[in-house]
Order: sequence, then C-alpha cells, then structure tokens
Amino acid sequence: AVPIARFGVGRGCIMFGDPYHDDNLICNAASTGLSGCPEKGNHRQVHPKQVCQSTHDLHTNGRGYSNWVMTTVMAGSGKKVKMRTARQRDTRWIADQRNCRWQMENLAIHTADGVPSLVAWAVFMSNNHKSSDYRRIAAELATWYQMKPVILAFIFEGVLGEYFERSMYYHCRKGALGNRPGFRML
Repeated sequence: AVPIARFGVGRGCIMFGDPYHDDNLICNAASTGLSGCPEKGNHRQVHPKQVCQSTHDLHTNGRGYSNWVMTTVMAGSGKKVKMRTARQRDTRWIADQRNCRWQMENLAIHTADGVPSLVAWAVFMSNNHKSSDYRRIAAELATWYQMKPVILAFIFEGVLGEYFERSMYYHCRKGALGNRPGFRML
C-alpha cells in the first residue's frame, strides 16, 4: 500500500474488519463459553437454549390456552404477564438474547402466592395439559426455571443482547457520507 500524505504525515491503509459481524461473533463466543453448545436432538438437556425452545414449543402448541393459563395463575396478583417466545436459533444473532430477556422479565413477575409467573404457568400446564408429552415438558420447565445456572445464563444472554442491540443501532445509523440508513460508513 502506498502511504497517503496528509498534514505532512505519511499514512498507510488500514484493513478494518466488519465490526457488526465481529460483534455477533463476540456474542456467540461469550454465550458458548458460558453455557456450551447444546446437543442436537437431546430435548431433555438442561441448557438455556433448550429451556427457551421448550417454552416456545409449549406456548405455540396452543397460544390461546397458554395465555388463558397465564391469566389464571396470575389472578389476584393485579399483574398481567404477556407470554412472548421465539424459536431458538443456531446463529444466535439477537433472537436468543431477546428471548432470554423476555423470560427473565416474566420470571421477575410473581403470582399472588409469591411464585414466579413462569414457574406457576409451567406447574399448571404440567398438571392440566391434555398431552402427556407437553405435561412432561411443562414439569421439566417448572424445575428448570428455578435452577440458578439457567437464570444466570438468561441474565448473561440478556446483557449480551443489550450490547448487541446498541452495536446494531450504531451500525444501522446513517453514515457520514450518505443520507440513507444502513451499515455505518467507516
């Protein structure tokens, strides 16, 4: 590369990576470093991604019933919980981090008896769902939602998500040389 002289100082070209995708790789490595990779096909493993996927499966199997159950378990608390789930993604991008943040928000809301909303929801589903498979999944979720490693991983994923959201916001703004939104002009 030929040095470019500016203000009397010779400068060379600098290869600068793609910071948006680098941030995604950082999030992936940090997430994998904390929780490891889930085993494909093992739907009974205790892993934060499996907890999110099982919650999604149980909720989307019957959204109306699932929301009715949440309304029922929250009766008398004066609080409303909106069930939001997303399918677990292998690429992790931002969907998993948002999903973990939603799960933590719902776990922070308690029933009138002081039980975390998702635990009460899963216990109700484990006792009353018409499918024995979904009753088993709900019973597992009721246990998993109370495990400290799962809660820690949800918190960690949520923080990673906040970092990635800020990075994404920065890189999606208008660049100095353009007036259209898109990747930041570097």
